[in-house]
Amino acid sequence: MYPDVSLAAARKKRDDVREKLAAGIDPGEAKRLEKRAVRLAAANSFEVVAHGWMNERKTL
Repeated sequence: MYPDVSLAAARKKRDDVREKLAAGIDPGEAKRLEKRAVRLAAANSFEVVAHGWMNERKTL
């Protein structure tokens, strides 16, 4: 069976992590911050905000 990740992709990830370590950046912390930014962007999207606004003003 072949691995899910190609050799080229694995090498690129390795190189990215090595660059971050050389720059003094913790790769794990960088990944957590990136995931957090994606979650915040999704929570603050126009659609989510618009639905929240409409639900607040809905008359029952």
